[in-house]
Amino acid sequence: MVVDHHVAFVTGANRGIGLATAEELGALGITVVLGARVYGKGLVAAQNLRDVDIDAHAIECDVTNPEHHRTVFIDGAATECRPYDSLTQLTSRLPL
Repeated sequence: MVVDHHVAFVTGANRGIGLATAEELGALGITVVLGARVYGKGLVAAQNLRDVDIDAHAIECDVTNPEHHRTVFIDGAATECRPYDSLTQLTSRLPL
């Protein structure tokens, strides 16, 4: 199954389960926006996905930082890929 013109935002996507999720979504033809607390690590992960023909973009996103919520989800200025069609949140740092 290939999905056209779908954009997924994945948090914690510069490594581990988040990166694997982004890779699987990208393999389906979904554009992935990788949210990473450390922007440089997100850029490297996005480039690695682009190297295997996945449309991937990186954005700095710390889910514990309310300013990042506004930038990523409300202002829409964070990436040219807005609006997002889906959100996958993979993090162990959410405050309780």
